[in-house]
Amino acid sequence: MAANTGNSTSERLWDAAIRLFDRKGFAATGIRELASEADVSISALYHHMDTKNSLLRDLMLEGMNTLLTPARALLESPGSPVVDLLGLIRIHVAFHCERSALAKVTDVELRSLSAEDRQSIIKLRDEYQKLWFDTIVRGCTEGVFAIKEPRLATFALLEMCTGTYHWYSPEGHYSVEQIARYYGALALNMLGHGAAGSDVGGASV
Repeated sequence: MAANTGNSTSERLWDAAIRLFDRKGFAATGIRELASEADVSISALYHHMDTKNSLLRDLMLEGMNTLLTPARALLESPGSPVVDLLGLIRIHVAFHCERSALAKVTDVELRSLSAEDRQSIIKLRDEYQKLWFDTIVRGCTEGVFAIKEPRLATFALLEMCTGTYHWYSPEGHYSVEQIARYYGALALNMLGHGAAGSDVGGASV
């Protein structure tokens, strides 16, 4: 199943699954509850999905592809490591702020997948993580970053950006763009790039 637009049964099921898996967890969400949340019958539910497990797999594929597609496009014709890293941070922060429930399900529910589906998601995660790692290594090679452990730096930056889904609110002090810009400045400072700034555009704390 793929993400849908409009108010179709498939979209209601998709959105209901994201809400329930985020709020209660995959294991604690029952089929009847899922059908009720989506406002569909049990028979209609199974017309639009194979199993609850396959629905989770499709949600997580959607989450990973939402990150990978723009990241691949960004790095198809690499620019400077600094510009590319800031672009990756913007993509990651935007997804985890604007689609926080799907981001959380994608991050947390890997344990609930079958072994085969888990490996397919892990493969996508590894590819995505490598885009970050390779960008940081390229910056070190070109002398614009000054760190000894690019792998640890990759883990640290991904965790920092991922964590926004815990606290971001559209009604909060900072816009997605301000957060991405400030996190970009933190990242450049962390990586030893001397030109990094720290302005968040005048947002009040």
